[in-house]
Amino acid sequence: MLDRSTSLPDGTRIRIRLPHGSDRRALRALHERAGMAADDLSLTRLLRVDPRVRCALVATAWAAGVEEIVGFAVGDVEAGEPDAIVVDPAHSDHLAELLARALEHRAGRVA
Repeated sequence: MLDRSTSLPDGTRIRIRLPHGSDRRALRALHERAGMAADDLSLTRLLRVDPRVRCALVATAWAAGVEEIVGFAVGDVEAGEPDAIVVDPAHSDHLAELLARALEHRAGRVA
């Protein structure tokens, strides 16, 4: 499911990928749009995961000619389900479901 595009029911094209350290600013903006506070330490913890133990994914979509992070999920590999999912309010629960499935899929491949 990684690095492949899929469409939400509203037609928005979404790409799921692993997060990069350079995603910090975009992840902070996502949290702000979702009405959640995220300081530098919490963002660092979200972005730095040991892939043997934790899995983190971001969902991106093109908006105004720029790829924007519209979702984030993180969870333990053993559990195979997310501890936390943050989704841009402009996108419905379908994005949260997509991220949860992608995280389960990724956790199964890593374990």
